[in-house]
Amino acid sequence: MCERVAQSLQKRQLLAHTVIVKFRWADFTTYTRQKTVEVGFDDVQTLYTLAQAIWQEHWPREKKLRLLGVGVSNLEKPVVRQLGFDFSTGRP
Repeated sequence: MCERVAQSLQKRQLLAHTVIVKFRWADFTTYTRQKTVEVGFDDVQTLYTLAQAIWQEHWPREKKLRLLGVGVSNLEKPVVRQLGFDFSTGRP
């Protein structure tokens, strides 16, 4: 799941700041948990690490899982800055 989400971010040239994991138990009770980070990401390793941390923190081992989902939010376009040059002096 993380690979597909990361590929989608990269294809759209977006960075995410929040990872969301959705849990649904056998009795159809559904929970979503999320983690937000300051630095945006679009790579599968960061996404997987954050999703796994949420999973380990919130999944009660005694409950049977019916559904698991991973998503992202808090999206932004990467900021690309170009170095400026002062051409009037002929020096960078």
